[in-house]
Amino acid sequence: MKLFGLMNGRTNCLERAGQVLILINWIQGRLVDFIILKKHPKALKHFIKTNSSPTLGKQRRQYWQKSFGAIRKEFAQFFPNLPSNWLPLLDDLNNKRDTIAHGHLSLYREYILYQPDLTRRDIKSKLKGIRRAVDGKISKMTCFRLRFDDKNYQNMVNGVLEFDQKLFPALAKEMKFDYEKIR
Repeated sequence: MKLFGLMNGRTNCLERAGQVLILINWIQGRLVDFIILKKHPKALKHFIKTNSSPTLGKQRRQYWQKSFGAIRKEFAQFFPNLPSNWLPLLDDLNNKRDTIAHGHLSLYREYILYQPDLTRRDIKSKLKGIRRAVDGKISKMTCFRLRFDDKNYQNMVNGVLEFDQKLFPALAKEMKFDYEKIR
């Protein structure tokens, strides 16, 4: 797609960033579904029997007001026995989400510039969390680039899809429902 004819054959960072952001938002929705079904055993039983749940719908609307970080934290509380690699991956998704949502975009670049608030205590976490897709030495940077070239874009998409292909089906199986019903 050539947005307003401005791309001139360049890789569309804007389009790729949007796709990654939507996938991360989709993952956030699945995290919410798992939290709700774990938190409300009666809703889970009803959901298993009927493929629907009034509680699920009502609770989802309440979670729309929460940040990815707050949902990640609650998810970790309800699923304390997750393999240790999944929570850092969720942190990584949160960091990418923040970068895309709050970074500086240009129609002519393959990257987003992002500078976390220097007063935030988690700046090192943000920088560390997206280290695979940035340029330069992270330890000395306060402003960095999240690149959307072919390799980094594919790595980001694959990272998001790992949740859909590995973690979520395993959790649904453990909770005894068909993951496809919330997918």
